[in-house]
Amino acid sequence: MQARLQKFFEAIENRSLTLGSWSIALLAIIAVRIGIENALDSLPFRFADQFFYQFSHHLLTFTTIFLVALPIVAWAGRVEIRQAANILLSGFLVIWTPPIVDEIISRGAGLWSFYSFDGLAGLLERYVTFFGDKPDIGITYGVRFEVGIVILLIALYTWTKSRSIIRTSIAGISLYTALFIIGVLPSIITILYWGPSLGFLAVGEHDIARLMLSPAPLFVLNPPDIESVLAIKMSLMYGSLITLVVGLLAFRYFRDPFLAFINNVRFPQIIYHGGLFIIGGGLAAVYSDHAFRLDIFHIAAIFILLIAVCSAWLASVILNDLYDVAIDRMTNTHRPLVTGSIDPENYKTIGMILFGASIFLAAIVSTQAALLLALYQALAFLYSADPLRLKRYPVVATALAAMASLLVLFAGFIVFSADKNIAALPTSISALLFFAYLAIIPIKDFKDILGDRADGILTLPVLLGEDRAKRLIGSFVFIVFVTSPLVLSLRPLFPLGAFFGALGYWILQLSSADHRYFSYRKLPGWFVALAAGYGAFLAFTLANNPLQ
Repeated sequence: MQARLQKFFEAIENRSLTLGSWSIALLAIIAVRIGIENALDSLPFRFADQFFYQFSHHLLTFTTIFLVALPIVAWAGRVEIRQAANILLSGFLVIWTPPIVDEIISRGAGLWSFYSFDGLAGLLERYVTFFGDKPDIGITYGVRFEVGIVILLIALYTWTKSRSIIRTSIAGISLYTALFIIGVLPSIITILYWGPSLGFLAVGEHDIARLMLSPAPLFVLNPPDIESVLAIKMSLMYGSLITLVVGLLAFRYFRDPFLAFINNVRFPQIIYHGGLFIIGGGLAAVYSDHAFRLDIFHIAAIFILLIAVCSAWLASVILNDLYDVAIDRMTNTHRPLVTGSIDPENYKTIGMILFGASIFLAAIVSTQAALLLALYQALAFLYSADPLRLKRYPVVATALAAMASLLVLFAGFIVFSADKNIAALPTSISALLFFAYLAIIPIKDFKDILGDRADGILTLPVLLGEDRAKRLIGSFVFIVFVTSPLVLSLRPLFPLGAFFGALGYWILQLSSADHRYFSYRKLPGWFVALAAGYGAFLAFTLANNPLQ
């Protein structure tokens, strides 16, 4: 019997599995689970946003469960993470059972399955009593059946692979603990959030329900129904948690590719894009009624939106890398596709996941922000990819990149604005920012002169040569800085604008391919710092003297 089980598990472990096939399979399993729930509920009419929040909650919940369980299964079977993913993916079909079991036990009435709400003492009691009482709501019969099956399966798998009672017990307890924490996560969040003010032992079931089920608006947008309230709030929590878990798993099990990816993300651009979104939010506070409230869910929403913005940028990086391999072999030899540190197919899949994540995560908070990030991705495709590959044409390429930057800023403005549009943002501000991006963006092209020239990409440094391009771009940068106080009606800041403009011009003229401090590769970081410093002065002044 054991030999047959061993062969059975090994056959599952050794199935072919790629990042793409895993992603599609997991998505399909979760989609079927959602379909079962709605079918058993007689497929009631729901608006699109209700379906979306249900889908987002299920997708993020089960993805979190999968990622948390993955290292436990790998440890239990002493197998590689890919083999553990195959085992877990096969066992994940068990998530179809809870709604079916609940439907049978309730005789068609259905049970509301979500989370267990309880205080700290109650949670400890529920942990040692397999989720405690009240199986007709929260952690229902079906969920308990599901968890029980999962524990039996992990015990069978671990025992078959190790023949160790201790290892089997640790694996079962670890997986049960992980599933229990996820099942009571709203309670844990509430205890940690209100514990310091109310007392950790004083937080009870009603406090948790008040925090998690209260239909408070998120950036002045009201949830469509009470189920969507919980779905939105927990989606924000899971989205934040998944980011951390993915990073830890990638570092632990795919360290070399992960570090190669991290070294390729262009951190000045990460700061730049995140800064654009925050600047947009700041402008909303200056020129319109802002929609931000200082609470855990608004903070989580901002974090999720920043992840979405960064994901959009990273997806565009991968797209650009896929089409720039020839150039990178000459001027960016550290890129993952040049060094071979990341498989090209996996790299494409990561790009597609980041593309989807950017739009999906943004849509949880703001459909307008999601649309703007989708437009950002459209511009990135036109910029980098065949057949148009518009980056080959200097003015068009820079204008596209500047417009993409403006879209991120608009997303921040709309999210934070109570009016949910950009009508309150003065046209002069938008124009100034567009020309500012138009001036600064070509700075990144100096490091790629050799590769761009060989690939026929006509950037300003290729067309004019290094020295002339430095003078032209530097002059444009100076003009943007000195005119900004005039456009913003902040004339007392004219000397400050002239100082930052002159500093930018000076840094650009000193730069070279191998300069100790101002090398071409460091230029984006220097100009992000300049823009941040000058922007801080502008923000402080605008906050006290907004443009009328």
